[in-house]
Amino acid sequence: MSTAPIAKTFSMIYVDEKDNSIDIALSYTDIMNGISLIAEKLTSYRNCLIAIILPKHPAFVSAILGVLETKNCFVCCSNIETANSYRSAMVSCIISTIATNDNQLSINIHGLQIYFHHNGYYCLDEFGKDKLCYLITTSGTLGKRKEVFVPHSCIMPNIWDFSRRFQITTVDVILFATAATFDPFVVEILLAVVNGAKLLIVPDSFRSIPSKLADAILKYDVTFIQMTPSQLKILPHNALTKIFVGNSTVRTVILGGEAFPINFIKRYHINHEFINFYNVYGVTEVSCWASCYRIDWKETRVEIGEPLLGTKFNVSETGELLIGGSRRCFINGKLSAAWFPTGDIVELTELGKIYWCDRFDDQQKINGINVSLSGLARKAEEYDGIQSALALRREQSILLFVHIKNSATIQTNLCEKLAIGLPMIVILVDNWPMTRNGKVDRQKLVEIFEQKNLVFTMEDLSKLFEYLKISLEINQEMTFKDLGLDSLRATELTLKTEHLLKQRNFPLLQYLLSDTGTVAGFLDALDFNQNMPERNIIHIREIRIRPIENSVNVELLWEYDLGKCIDATPIVENGSIFLGSHSGRFVSLSLDGTKEWEVQFDDRIEATACYQNGIIAVGCYDGYLYFLDEKNGHLIWKFATGNVIKSSPVLIDAGNKCLFGSYDKCLYLVDIKNQMMLWKIVCDGSILSSPMLVGTIVLCATLRGEFLSVELETGTILWKIQLAAPIFANLCIIKEHNHVLVANVKGLITLCDTRNGRIIYQYDVLECIFAAPVQFPDDTNSSNVSIIVTHSSSLFLLQTDTLQLLWYIRINGVGSFPRPPEILNNEGYLFIQDSSGALLAIKGLRDIMKKNTIDLKISRMKIIEVLRVPGETFSGVQILKINKRDSNKSNDSSSSKSDSSSSSGSKMTIVSYRALIGSRDDRIRCFQFSF
Repeated sequence: MSTAPIAKTFSMIYVDEKDNSIDIALSYTDIMNGISLIAEKLTSYRNCLIAIILPKHPAFVSAILGVLETKNCFVCCSNIETANSYRSAMVSCIISTIATNDNQLSINIHGLQIYFHHNGYYCLDEFGKDKLCYLITTSGTLGKRKEVFVPHSCIMPNIWDFSRRFQITTVDVILFATAATFDPFVVEILLAVVNGAKLLIVPDSFRSIPSKLADAILKYDVTFIQMTPSQLKILPHNALTKIFVGNSTVRTVILGGEAFPINFIKRYHINHEFINFYNVYGVTEVSCWASCYRIDWKETRVEIGEPLLGTKFNVSETGELLIGGSRRCFINGKLSAAWFPTGDIVELTELGKIYWCDRFDDQQKINGINVSLSGLARKAEEYDGIQSALALRREQSILLFVHIKNSATIQTNLCEKLAIGLPMIVILVDNWPMTRNGKVDRQKLVEIFEQKNLVFTMEDLSKLFEYLKISLEINQEMTFKDLGLDSLRATELTLKTEHLLKQRNFPLLQYLLSDTGTVAGFLDALDFNQNMPERNIIHIREIRIRPIENSVNVELLWEYDLGKCIDATPIVENGSIFLGSHSGRFVSLSLDGTKEWEVQFDDRIEATACYQNGIIAVGCYDGYLYFLDEKNGHLIWKFATGNVIKSSPVLIDAGNKCLFGSYDKCLYLVDIKNQMMLWKIVCDGSILSSPMLVGTIVLCATLRGEFLSVELETGTILWKIQLAAPIFANLCIIKEHNHVLVANVKGLITLCDTRNGRIIYQYDVLECIFAAPVQFPDDTNSSNVSIIVTHSSSLFLLQTDTLQLLWYIRINGVGSFPRPPEILNNEGYLFIQDSSGALLAIKGLRDIMKKNTIDLKISRMKIIEVLRVPGETFSGVQILKINKRDSNKSNDSSSSKSDSSSSSGSKMTIVSYRALIGSRDDRIRCFQFSF
């Protein structure tokens, strides 16, 4: 490898993903032995593209060096589909941890078994002989994603420049924490390789667990850190204090990829004698960094610094920074222009200093006013208490997200201080959501705003009006002006309700601030009042009831801490519990709460897993669908999508195939056995509701209200219809009639024919629905009754085949119902977990369904509050029926979905139940109770 020789003092340390007290140390000899084994398998290739699909591990680094040693070019991928999808070139060989056939070549490298998939011989000579180092795909910051081939002549000047500038020596320990999708990772590896330094490899999961990343930095005496400002900001305060004051071995910190966080760092005491900070600037298209500047803490602005070796700068007439010089990459198969337009607006001073100002797409004109989103965020960060800020545009308004220390009035004060003359709302964030590349995830910020702030129901609006000190009952004829609604609150009301407007172009903000805008007129502009007369029908068969408390003996058997919030519902299969949390940890627990195995993903898990034939499938916020072995948690395969996965997948064909939807607006069918995508369908909205398989067709619903049917075999769309609102809830199949129930978020229940999409009946409950309808057997033991639970703590019992209302049950004194109930048919119990932590049991529903039950007093229906967990609960409950006589044997437990009954014999068997509940206080708990 003539362009980047491997120094004889180069070594590596790998921190174990599950236990960072365990590490693997590899000497130069160990590394060279690994490289030689890999190079031997690649001897038939020269100037070819080799794909590497390996976890962050010493074998990953040795694979890269082995590819380069054999004069080939590498690309790091997440899966085989990605490796085979590049347009600029064909992959000749794939190095991965997955075997696709019995005769495949495999070797053990540093304790990791890797396999070689030979695709063919596809030479890259059109790009030049032995010129290319690696291929990387841009993140899309500058527009559409691009495939960038990086020659050695482009990346090595970065390495030589940094080696000299930072005086890297054999005593340095360089942190390798950057994702392989972000090109600075190449700098971290090669900087250690050519200078004979030690490379500290930490798992990708550590980026989403800042405490573990900080512990590794301090424990292993890291001296050189390269990361994004966002990644730095989420490190624990105590760790940052140690690093900044010189109480650690860290000597050099370089920050790039985002604006340098000078205001954030200045809040700490910096020991300038021991640690230096640098601002680096660059774009992937001229890989990797283009300039560097050592921070002078006396200055209030940070310049991008002097160009690095082989780089030149120019500023266009419009203020855009252009990068030129000898370092030119191949973008989408073509050599880049002599001067590459970065899309960044800069200021060039008379002294030749260049300051980054903004991105072109951050310059917005709203209602005739020019505003810089980046500038607005920087201005916000100047105020006390604000750690960091980010501004986004939403329609004709600004969303300003801020991370603060503590201030109850920061939202009001900040809007007044900034006074930009535009509608703006301040949203507080506890932690910044991160992309895989370590930058703030803007799309997730929008989701946070929508989930926490948008109004969906009249009840939501009532709460918002109460906060604004407006009465919906008393103030309907008053104008908002007379009620004292200022522009700040009018903006907030607009942003939270404008999605409900009957007419999309209605000037809501102007109406709220006008002399004639009344509360009644505002309500009339929304669709809450549609079908309002139907509410009278409900009162004919209405029950209002409060749960009976403290009537059940409950025992907490065990609890298990998963590190962060649990929003997924636990699943139970073969005596094991499977569950993930926001920490990215996914565990298998025995029924007594003992951990059987655990895996760590790169981002949080909200989706409920599914199981079939020994395989577990679960989606993650990192955009991957993971397939795990139920026995040990070993990764069978992971499949990448373009966005987060929140819905539960569906395993079919004895676990060989999987159907699932993603927030990238696509419905997928993948072949797990052959590790390939069979088809994908692009829908008009993100998918949260799980797809359903009915015979040979797949049904799918989206957050834009699209409901469609797809042929399983071919992926052909058979029919689709458009419903009036987003669909959050799973579908409910009525198999005996070829019918399906679809509940949209605004409360409209639709009964459709699965064969052609024909709408048979509709019924509007006028309450928000997030949970799937469930079937409940009536007194003839057939599933003729559908139960719908709502965000307003209600149950609607509908005749399934006609959607005729049977009963409306309003439960007072409880939280909302985000998940469907669990039903134990033989006992007639229905269990509901509410959002406040209460587990409710309902008995006697069959009694009130009898036609002669008119006098409610004779109904034996009871609602019991079984227990209450400490934290908010957005997950569903899993109920297990336990034979008391054999309650200590886990294999005598059966799921609530089964029809187990008491055993026969002379002795009477007393049945008890166990409830598995995951909560937002990070714990899953197992309770035992009986009635």
